Amino acid sequence: NQTCSNGDTSTAAQNLEALRQVVERFPEYKGRDLIITGESYAGVYIPTFALNIVKDKTLDLNLISLLVGNPCTDDATQNNYFGWNLRYAFENGLLDENLYHTLTVKCGMLPNDSRSKIVSKQPECVSAYRQFLLASSDNTGTEAKLPGTGFVDGYATFGAKNQPYWDEAARWLNRDDVQEALHVKSMAIQWGLFATRLNYTKEYNACNNGPSDSHRYSISMVEVYQQLVGKIRNIVLFNGDSDPSVQMHGTANAVRSFGFPEVKDCGWRPWFYKTTATAESVMKQKSPYWGIDLSRTENGVQMGGYVTNYEKGLSFVTFHGAVGHMVPQYKTVAALHFLHKTMDNAILSPPLPSEDEMAVSDNDFFGDGVMAKWVAKAQTDEFLK
Repeated sequence: NQTCSNGDTSTAAQNLEALRQVVERFPEYKGRDLIITGESYAGVYIPTFALNIVKDKTLDLNLISLLVGNPCTDDATQNNYFGWNLRYAFENGLLDENLYHTLTVKCGMLPNDSRSKIVSKQPECVSAYRQFLLASSDNTGTEAKLPGTGFVDGYATFGAKNQPYWDEAARWLNRDDVQEALHVKSMAIQWGLFATRLNYTKEYNACNNGPSDSHRYSISMVEVYQQLVGKIRNIVLFNGDSDPSVQMHGTANAVRSFGFPEVKDCGWRPWFYKTTATAESVMKQKSPYWGIDLSRTENGVQMGGYVTNYEKGLSFVTFHGAVGHMVPQYKTVAALHFLHKTMDNAILSPPLPSEDEMAVSDNDFFGDGVMAKWVAKAQTDEFLK
């Protein structure tokens, strides 16, 4: 019956202690390499946890890699790229220009603020706002709630409360088979959602309320990464290019703000992967919203996204093609290829042609020239395996 208070600092400390106890209980893992990965608010959990590991001199593990996806990193550089906003909806083809103009110019919506709503209550504005909600599936993305299906969800965040779904999730969490699968000890507790006795304190300028609240927090993850880069073999921040929650350009801005120079000729460039066929049994059993790119046939070499490499083992990687907040959900094969390459500390794509090579004549660049040769190299086994 006691309130449980926690925060970013205590979470990092508890993660370190949990890891220490794992190594003590399973000594066969002592001295092994360690890779930490996660996504979203793990943009705070992972670097703070990693900094504790780096500073700790007693943990017998070798932290070699951090892989952080669609991450909360820095409010100042990500400010206009957090959350589903009007600009994102317009730029991604969910609104036409007339509706965008009506909502921003006539109705007072702020294009970059995910919390903004119409200022005017004139019928034209109310109608336009609801048209925006309809066009964007009530801002909820793909239908994933229980138990309903469909494009527009009657229990959307803008409509009735979500209580039926929370109740359904709570019933699921209390099933014996679910608790057994999660290795949760059987006890006289009814698990639920949104516990009133759990208080969590955010302590960094990362996925908080933006620059107006910056006085509440001393630093973001930028300062933490600046202490980590160069002390860990490779650190990779990656992003789906169609995530409305933590948008790609915001993450790119944050990584640049770390202040490390690009590796020569290793700026923004495509990377490729080889598709594989998926067994029919897997296709039949999988959720429709997981592995949506999987196919029963091999489809050759495909572009996975873009990569930028910085000095001291820092990289930024994007996944291209309607890839949302959980990258492996949308680009399963590409994500696995990315995981293998980064675990091996291998670059995803060869360096670009030099500036002099880029400046040759059109005849020498196009056709079977510089461009074709670079693409052919990027699609060799060195980068596809």
